[in-house]
Amino acid sequence: MAARRKPPSAARTVRKTPAAAPKPQDAQPGPPVSFGPRVCAELASAEARDRSARRRVGAAWALLFFNTLTYAPVPGYLLHFPSHVGKGLAQGALPLALLVALTANPKVRLRPNVFLCLVCLLVVDTVITAAAAPHLGTEFRTFRLAEFVAALWLLTPWWGRHDMLLLRYHLRCLYVTLGSVLLGLLIAPGHALAGSRLSGVIWPMGPTQVAQYAAVAVGVTIVLWLARLVNLTWNSWDAGSVWSRCSNRGG
Repeated sequence: MAARRKPPSAARTVRKTPAAAPKPQDAQPGPPVSFGPRVCAELASAEARDRSARRRVGAAWALLFFNTLTYAPVPGYLLHFPSHVGKGLAQGALPLALLVALTANPKVRLRPNVFLCLVCLLVVDTVITAAAAPHLGTEFRTFRLAEFVAALWLLTPWWGRHDMLLLRYHLRCLYVTLGSVLLGLLIAPGHALAGSRLSGVIWPMGPTQVAQYAAVAVGVTIVLWLARLVNLTWNSWDAGSVWSRCSNRGG
């Protein structure tokens, strides 16, 4: 005979459900963080030093950029001064940029950079070539190339920053240069559009040079806009917030 099934027990087991975790209370913002007078003074001093260093870096970069603006007079340019004076202004910006970079980086702290290492190899090759055939002009240009690379090495601590400091300064230099071209177009449109091509007449610049600067400025600006970095808060330190915390501390 088949075994009889046992009747189901009257008392059924009840599965225990885990107790619901208590809902976390809405996080309420705590009181504003305040610093003592000594900490506020240190923060303000650090902000002042950082702002001064950034300004000197910008001045050094602007001088390096001006050094690349070769003075080649074109017909109809507005600034009439001798050719050796214009070339002296552009060439004299390079040693001045090196001195300003030294003031921004007095301890000569260098950051490893593969690109500049390759450029240094180019400088070594240029020195060897100049030594093989000594000539005053060749040696002068070789020395200027070494100066330019040395200034770039001194600015390496500011390369690769999250706020893109050097890129901002380079864009400003491009905008100022293109602004001078547009100003010359407004003052002397006939000379600026000589040959149906836009050229610089305030500081002499050829049409290809103007086109290159415009392409770089527009291209970099578009890339930054696509990456949503145009409205980026550039300053890592906010002097206003530092002083507000100090004032809150004081009462």
